[in-house]
Amino acid sequence: MRLRSGRCLESRQPAGARRRCPSRRCCEDKEDRISLLPDDLLLDVLVRLRCARAAARTSLLSRRWRGLWTHLPDFTFREVVPESVHGALARVAHTDLPILDVDLPQRYKLSSACVASLLQTAVRLAPTEFSLTVHRDTNDGNTAVGIPCFHRATSIKLHVHDFYLRPPAPPPPPPRA
Repeated sequence: MRLRSGRCLESRQPAGARRRCPSRRCCEDKEDRISLLPDDLLLDVLVRLRCARAAARTSLLSRRWRGLWTHLPDFTFREVVPESVHGALARVAHTDLPILDVDLPQRYKLSSACVASLLQTAVRLAPTEFSLTVHRDTNDGNTAVGIPCFHRATSIKLHVHDFYLRPPAPPPPPPRA
C-alpha cells in the first residue's frame, strides 16, 4: 500500500509468497529516520510509553536511543524486578521528578533494608508525587523502616504490606536571632 507521502507501507505476506515492491525506493529506504529526530521529540515518544522499563528497552534500537530514557520527566515502574528498579533509579539524570511511581509485584518480597534503600533513592530524586507499593519478606523480622523526609513532595502514597514504619524525624528548630 502506498501512502500519500509516496512511502510504501509493507504488509505481512503469507509464507512462501514472493514480495513485489511497486517502487525501488520502498525497498532501498531502510534508514532509521526516527533516530534522526531531536532529543525532545524522542523523549516525547518515550513519555508516551508510560513505563520506564519499556523506555529503557528502547536502548536496544540504536546507540542514539541509549541512555535517553534516563532523562524522562516521570518514572513509573510496574511488574519490575526490585534490583532493576535500584539500578534504573541510580541512572536517572535529574533530581526534580514530578512523579515517581514504583509498584513491585507481590511475588517479590523485600527486606526492610531494601525498602529503606528504595526510599532513600526516592528522596534523592525529589519527586513531587511519590507512590511505592512493596511487600515484606516475612523472614526479615520486625525491623521498622524509617520514612525519610520528602521536601518537595505534595503527595506520598505508601502501600507497604506488613512493614512497620517509623515517621520522619521532625525538622530542627529555626535558629534564634
